[in-house]
Amino acid sequence: MLFKKILSAVSLAVLTFATTSSPVLAVPEKRALFGRYNDMDCKPSSSKPDPVILLHGLLGNSGEFAYIGPRFALKGYCTYSLDYGHIPGIPILGGLNDLMVSAMELSDFVDKVLAATGASKVDLVGYSEGSTLARVYLKYFNGTAKVNHVAAIGSNQYGTTLANIVTILKAAKLFGAVKGALNPLCKACFQITVGAPFLDQLAEGGDTYPEVKYLMLVSK
Repeated sequence: MLFKKILSAVSLAVLTFATTSSPVLAVPEKRALFGRYNDMDCKPSSSKPDPVILLHGLLGNSGEFAYIGPRFALKGYCTYSLDYGHIPGIPILGGLNDLMVSAMELSDFVDKVLAATGASKVDLVGYSEGSTLARVYLKYFNGTAKVNHVAAIGSNQYGTTLANIVTILKAAKLFGAVKGALNPLCKACFQITVGAPFLDQLAEGGDTYPEVKYLMLVSK
């Protein structure tokens, strides 16, 4: 229950950032929740012109947004989520593949959403690794021309220690060996860790773009 309350509060903050608040849709909640979420027939309103695309975290999938996603739809947004970064032979768990491959998947999905909705730009909301994926898309796939807002929950911008696992492995001088063994199964794991060359390259030229609005939500 507490987790749901936290997610609800985060959703409200992101929605407030993206646009001014509006009345709840005058339809039954169940219909609003499931009728517009991941609905390619959804057409954006003039007050909420940007479709929202939700990006899950490492080892996750679009099911992470089973609570938040429908609530964006309830507020009147055309809202979508996708599974990205899957490696063949590893079911359910996403976000594992090379982030450049995942960003290409995101690029294709953004184009699909724009074509279906008739919108000119989307808003990206990333959780954890999803926040890094948004930046990869902006930098390497002309995302700045197709994205209005980027918001992030539990933002991972300057690298993660994977709950201190990386710190412990480096202290024990085992990081290189573990990376060599696990990299084929989780390429993204070693692209988003503290000190990863991939993050250094991503940061070259600056962290942000003036044509995109940003919101990063993070707690201790």
